Amino acid sequence: WTDSRGDQSETAQATVEIREGIAIERIRPRGKHVHVDLINYTGQDKVIEEIQLIWPAGSGDLKKIRLDGGLVWDGDEASQEPDFVTFNNGVDGWVDNNVTTLTLDPAANETIRLEFSKKAVNTGYVIRLLFDDSTFMQFGL
Repeated sequence: WTDSRGDQSETAQATVEIREGIAIERIRPRGKHVHVDLINYTGQDKVIEEIQLIWPAGSGDLKKIRLDGGLVWDGDEASQEPDFVTFNNGVDGWVDNNVTTLTLDPAANETIRLEFSKKAVNTGYVIRLLFDDSTFMQFGL
C-alpha cells in the first residue's frame, strides 16, 4: 500500500490446523421434512446423547426424528422458537426400544430427518447435537 511515507508492505504468516470432525454434507427442506446429511470423519463412533432443535413455527409441530430411517423420537411437539427443544434418552426417551444409543459411524453417510405437521419452511432451523464425549456441533439453515 502507499501512504504519506511512500510505498509500504507487510507480511504475515498463518498456521491452519485441519482436524478430523463431522462434515455437514447438505441440509435440505423437502415437503414436510428437513434432511440433514452428515459424514463422521473422526475415525470413531460418535454417540449422540441429546438433540436440541429450534424450528420455525410455520413448519408446524415436530412429529418425528429419524436417524438413517430408524425412528428416534415420535410425538407432537410445538416450536418454542427462539428457544431450543431438547430430545434425549431420558424420561421422554428415544421411542424405539431398539434405539438405546444414536451413533454416527466412522466414514458413513448418515441422515437425520425431521418430520413436521406442515410443509417445512426454507430457513429458521438450528440443530445442536451433543455427544457422549462432551463435544457438540451446531448448525442451521
